[in-house]
Amino acid sequence: MNRLIIIVKNTLRGFAGPAFNFLIVVFGVKTFGKTEWANLIDIMLWVFFVTFIFSVGNYDYLLRKYSEKPADIYHSFFSNFFSRSLLLPLSLVLFSFFHLQ
Repeated sequence: MNRLIIIVKNTLRGFAGPAFNFLIVVFGVKTFGKTEWANLIDIMLWVFFVTFIFSVGNYDYLLRKYSEKPADIYHSFFSNFFSRSLLLPLSLVLFSFFHLQ
């Protein structure tokens, strides 16, 4: 019975993200209109692209480091965080392509 509850909880967690994203899009289009929502989606796609580039290999790297040296979790996380934050100024160049309105 306990295992069934875990399975149901993980299934709901897997479907919750896409379901809420769909509801947010429907609400946004109905409230703000197609044009304004399309402008937001254009910016969000670039932000998601940058996030994807920054996170490539991050999870696997940290998981490997944590399993090799569990006592150094704090150091591994922040060294990885600071090395990836060096890419942040490069991503700010993307915002120069959008107007400020």
